[in-house]
Amino acid sequence: MVFFSTFITFLLYKVDMRKLFFFAGAFLFFSCGENLDNESLIAEQSLRVAQLSEDISKDFLAMESLMQQFQTAVSYCYENQNDILTQVDASSYKLSDSGIMYKDSIADNEAALYVSGVVPITPAVKRAVYFTEALDSTIVRLVNSSPVIVQAYYNDANSLNRIYPPFDVLSQYEPKMDIPSYNFYYLADETNNPERKIVWVSEPYIDPAGRGWMVSCIGPVYHEDKMVGVPGLDLTVNAIVDKYLKAATDVIILDQTGTVVAASEKALNLFSLPPLINHRYSETIKSDSFRKDDFNLKNSKSREIRNVFDQMQDGQESGRFTENNKAYAYVMSKISLLGWYVVGVQELK
Repeated sequence: MVFFSTFITFLLYKVDMRKLFFFAGAFLFFSCGENLDNESLIAEQSLRVAQLSEDISKDFLAMESLMQQFQTAVSYCYENQNDILTQVDASSYKLSDSGIMYKDSIADNEAALYVSGVVPITPAVKRAVYFTEALDSTIVRLVNSSPVIVQAYYNDANSLNRIYPPFDVLSQYEPKMDIPSYNFYYLADETNNPERKIVWVSEPYIDPAGRGWMVSCIGPVYHEDKMVGVPGLDLTVNAIVDKYLKAATDVIILDQTGTVVAASEKALNLFSLPPLINHRYSETIKSDSFRKDDFNLKNSKSREIRNVFDQMQDGQESGRFTENNKAYAYVMSKISLLGWYVVGVQELK
């Protein structure tokens, strides 16, 4: 009766047939030799993981749609430069003593502007500063359109950065910052992305803009068949936890390398991982910065934990492991869009 009632609940979620087979397979895998309580708990965990994976996939696909709108807005700016320039007040832009171009006064509905000076700020660079001001309304709208998007920005090959919500760019950013050398730019360039598609920066990195651990959706923009820049939409790891893991106390999200993206404290303990602490900015970020090996299951000191991730990479969506003399079961669903693994852990009785 426990299985029958759980199965009916599962059908009411209206998930697809692939997840139905996954659910049934997970139940059958664990039903042999397990007591009824374990069977029920694992079946419910399978349901939660499958649904969570589907929710994340839907939300992130929606973000790709927003990115397409962003790319279109950038293209419009390049195609209509002359018309836009007639409406821009160039006097609001300043040049600092260290050679950084920035906007002196910023309204609530405007983005901050930073040009690092690593490339000489020529009249052509200034022109790009002025006509990309037309992006501000789009950037503000995109941030306000989603509960998980925490900031949006446009970067170009001359290390121009237009970003919202605004902040003090002179104190936060490194002078002469080479923006194209960061993953949120180069992963979309001609070398790494010859298909010119939307790209996910799915391995958590430290945001140079000061928001801590971040993942991003980025997309290249081409004008006259030349890549001119990369718009981006950012999600903090904290936002991912708040949105998806508040009620999932035994779930961990891993990237394709086995590094933790987000997790509850309980799930971290089950995998013998240290607590996730947001980055503290004691200095400006000068290059790509990623999580330490301590947060990667493939580098775990436990052979059992390493084996668990090997099984996931092999496509095994459920299994058992022992850690600290306790028996556990895991169920996994992969998010193909991101290469992430959503993993639920259940202690066995």
